[in-house]
Amino acid sequence: CGEGGCGACTVSVYTTDIVTGKAVHRSINSCLVSVCDVAGCEVTTIEGVKGDSCEGECDNDEDRSGTGGCKSNKHGPANTMLHPIQKSFAEAHGSQCGYCTPGMVMSVYAKWADGKRQIRDIEDALDGNLCRCTGYRPILQGMYNLAETSQENGGDSIESLESYSDNSFLSRNSVTTADHTPSSKAHLKDSADEKTLPGNPNRPLFLRGHHVGHSCDYYRPTSLHELLTIMTYVGNYRLAGGHSERRIDKFFRDDHAYPMALISTARVKGAMSSVKFDPDGNHAIIGSAVPLTTLKELIEQADYCESDVLRGVIAMLRLFASEHIRNVATLGGNIATASPISDLNVIWLAAGASFLIARLESGQIEYRDVPVDEFFISYRKVDLHDKEILVSVTVPLRYDSFRVFKQSRRRQDDLAIVNAAIAVRTAADGVITEARVALGGMAPTT
Repeated sequence: CGEGGCGACTVSVYTTDIVTGKAVHRSINSCLVSVCDVAGCEVTTIEGVKGDSCEGECDNDEDRSGTGGCKSNKHGPANTMLHPIQKSFAEAHGSQCGYCTPGMVMSVYAKWADGKRQIRDIEDALDGNLCRCTGYRPILQGMYNLAETSQENGGDSIESLESYSDNSFLSRNSVTTADHTPSSKAHLKDSADEKTLPGNPNRPLFLRGHHVGHSCDYYRPTSLHELLTIMTYVGNYRLAGGHSERRIDKFFRDDHAYPMALISTARVKGAMSSVKFDPDGNHAIIGSAVPLTTLKELIEQADYCESDVLRGVIAMLRLFASEHIRNVATLGGNIATASPISDLNVIWLAAGASFLIARLESGQIEYRDVPVDEFFISYRKVDLHDKEILVSVTVPLRYDSFRVFKQSRRRQDDLAIVNAAIAVRTAADGVITEARVALGGMAPTT
């Protein structure tokens, strides 16, 4: 589709998380990600997924080999053995026309490779995959059958879709903060001891090539100073975090001019890729290059869900686009595009956040702090001057009540029809002393 909207082109990328430093597997939409973006990473496509052995299915040990196939070829040679995901998919009749099947398999495979195999993990993995044939029931049943259910892994045992009443795929298509139940706080599996990345995805990179047939340079700086220096001396450039809107800009808005430079912010270390929580719980500082998936995981793992503001962030992130998009999309990219139906910008508005902005002057980095009420100017227009970059967001966390809401045509992987965030502070007698209300998808006046 070229928009990251269907998930059929999903691949798994094994890389290093810029925030945590852990080696992780992430599902991504290959239609949005350029080859430059995965330099130094390991990419697995559907062609690279296969079973490792007969897993005890042969009649006797003599039929088994350690190469992934049978000596007798009873279960096929090594390169035709099914992975457990593929096997469960097939046994549940989860494929009809087959167009979406590779993407479905790869979405679950990325979770599987990270050791995340519970029901909630599988639901999250598939929230960006569309199927127009099966109605999803056999797909989900096959994947649920695959989910680990042993007590030591904290799994939930189910026999059918009907027995799992909290299935988000079958729930209504609106959400409030009260609907959110924090998922398991299991830490990311660090796979660094098991495998070695083919290269270093965190090193600076410059490549000269083509973008959809046009001359284009690609820069991947690793420090804020490098980033601002490139922005200062390169003429026509586009900043890109997760590239989730780049092809849309090119093919639907037709506002690309060539020759052009693409400057990636995805590997900029320091303040742009850090998440800090005030020990007293008063505020959080979130870097603009932090991927949305990483932000969600850090909030959950740090037990900061006691803050209604952060609970609201998690609730919205569960409905924000799809996991494939969240795996690459950055906080700063979503803010700077200033979409009127952004699921997160209403939170920053209601919470009274502020934005740290940087630029290079005479070789030195200069900063300015902009309140959220002054940052968003009008439709897709923000207070970012030429050669400036959004560094981080400071979010107040102390409110007596903070609620979010989103209404869309479907629960996951869809734009909001309308969304909202409401922050309230009250006096001891319950009288409201301060209220901030932000609405998305609405005209300035109604």
